Amino acid sequence: MEQAAAIAPDWALAHSNLGTARMAAGDGPGALQSWQTACRCDPTLVAPYQNLARYHQQQGQTAAAIAVLSQGYQHTLATEMGLALADGLAGAGRGEAIAVYEKVLAQDPTCSEAYSQLLAMLYRGNWEVERWAMARQWADRYLAHCGVTDFWGVRLTRLSLFFQAGDSEAARQELTICQGAIASAPADRLQDLAFVSAHLQDDPVATQALFQRTSAIYTVKPCPRPAQTPPRLGFLSPNWRDHPIGKLVPPILAELGKHAIGFGYMVSRHTRDRYTEGIAQLPAVTWREFPADTAAETLATAIAQDRIDILIDLDGHTEPLNLAVLALGAAPHQLSWLGLDAPNLSDRHGALVDAYTHPPAADALYRETLWRLPHAHIAVAGFPETPVTRTACRQAWGIDDRTVVYFSPARPQLNRETIAAHVQILREVPHSILVRKGKGDTAAIARFYAETCARWQVDPQRIRLLPFAWSEDEHYGYYRAADLVLDSYPYNGGSITLESLWYERPVISLCGRQSFARMGYSFNTAAGLPETVVPTWEAYIQLAIAPVAIGSNGFSGNNNWPKPKSPGPRCGIRSSSPKTCGSCCNTLPAPRVAGSPNPAGSPAPRRGWGKMK
Repeated sequence: MEQAAAIAPDWALAHSNLGTARMAAGDGPGALQSWQTACRCDPTLVAPYQNLARYHQQQGQTAAAIAVLSQGYQHTLATEMGLALADGLAGAGRGEAIAVYEKVLAQDPTCSEAYSQLLAMLYRGNWEVERWAMARQWADRYLAHCGVTDFWGVRLTRLSLFFQAGDSEAARQELTICQGAIASAPADRLQDLAFVSAHLQDDPVATQALFQRTSAIYTVKPCPRPAQTPPRLGFLSPNWRDHPIGKLVPPILAELGKHAIGFGYMVSRHTRDRYTEGIAQLPAVTWREFPADTAAETLATAIAQDRIDILIDLDGHTEPLNLAVLALGAAPHQLSWLGLDAPNLSDRHGALVDAYTHPPAADALYRETLWRLPHAHIAVAGFPETPVTRTACRQAWGIDDRTVVYFSPARPQLNRETIAAHVQILREVPHSILVRKGKGDTAAIARFYAETCARWQVDPQRIRLLPFAWSEDEHYGYYRAADLVLDSYPYNGGSITLESLWYERPVISLCGRQSFARMGYSFNTAAGLPETVVPTWEAYIQLAIAPVAIGSNGFSGNNNWPKPKSPGPRCGIRSSSPKTCGSCCNTLPAPRVAGSPNPAGSPAPRRGWGKMK
């Protein structure tokens, strides 16, 4: 290589290859010099730009990497350079990525990867109306140009887009198409399908069959070592941040740390925030942090070296890396908890659930042993007080204290059935409004509500669509201003329900068949409000209007609503940590069904609230 570059000093390819050889030999500065020379000799050669960008990225020099890619794309106009530049910009959170993706697609309208990445950037994390309209247009172009050549890329991207937009009808149409072609689905794309389908349909058999199919890509290995006493617990997640995992789990780790040695494992895919910092400082937990590109084998080795006895995955199918670590047998006993239900990975593993989300009949649907925790599958230590008062929030909404405020804080879990129930509730309670907060295509959602309001002769101005709250004070203040929270279905609110109950706002929840549709059943029952759980949409509507129908003058303040008990340390894993830690090592993986009140069926319909227990 050295000789070739010396003999032909203007030969760009020789310098490019020399740079690669020098990098392989550990000579980073020499490689950098060779690649820069190659770019000067032939500005249209792609490889040296790619290598330079990769080098800078590995050094943590993101801006330098983007500058190299920008220069390379300007000189080469190569699709692969444009994609690399757009990906780099997107990874750095820079909006210029959109224009670069569009330029790539103008050059090559069949570039599937550009469509996929562009659409992901448009609908993940950006909620302007213009972005949603643009995303729908690009999704249609993606279908037109790549519907045959990249069937699964097109369909799963459109499925995710419509789901995130809150357009359940379009999402269900895409889901039906995907289900019809499931036999040809690439194994590495099934997790995307599993996540969205769980939110769109209440079919536990179909959902768990899909989870089993998704988990089949992993080869499960046993752990070669026995557990020890006292057990060492490890908790695995990339979401130790402003996320339900980062908010709900740390107090439980602190409690478990009194009875077992605890470790937390995080792959740093997200920006650190105050929750991350707080978790890392927990005295009862040894903290392990890994770079974003960490391989499953590296994580599993670290967990084994820490001699973890019980490894708890907190994300399930939402994080394939977690499942890959479980499959490698990193610990003698491995459990899944929270996340997207038990992953249906192996009968060597277990899952922490409760008897309400997973009644006895559910055992047959899972490979894992279901460990039913008492009362509920999670408890909370509390949520912060907010300076945002009920009066101030209502004044900002332009309403007085006599107006009934129904609050729907679900994110993408919106469908036409839910909208119809909301509007019918408003029809029966004239002095009321609905406040819906969350992400989604607000223009489309407003249109769906307006169409339903026209059908039921309700003024659509009584629907308030609020943007995503950007501060915790604002977010928690909404609960203070509301009178009643209306849960989502077929995927109930998780942390949203816990927050509502903590701030003493009852939640009406429709109980379904799959675990996701039974979380409200679990949390409301644990909080002493089983009366707020119903089996049908008709009962949901009747229960929502019952307290305000008592007086002829309508609502007269939120004191009419029953107050939930605090859903704090009295329920869930936090209250039973000594028993949980001790019994896990003694009995896993033998199946165990905890004794509990029989919650196998759905609750009976109720017209009123009944007595609080």
